[in-house]
Amino acid sequence: MSQQSESVEALVWQAASGDAGAQYALGIALLNGEGVDANPEKGIEWLKTAASAGHAEAVEKLKLLG
Repeated sequence: MSQQSESVEALVWQAASGDAGAQYALGIALLNGEGVDANPEKGIEWLKTAASAGHAEAVEKLKLLG
């Protein structure tokens, strides 16, 4: 397993465990296809989850995305 896939796997685990920062980072990665295949729908879902947890950058990003 590559180091990049290990870090994405760890990020997914942290996000699923409720870490708002990881949720935001995973959302951005999915939006931009950074280290994972781009999946804007899933990216927005993770950003919404992070925003619901009070992550300010996620709230701002969602505002920009409309």
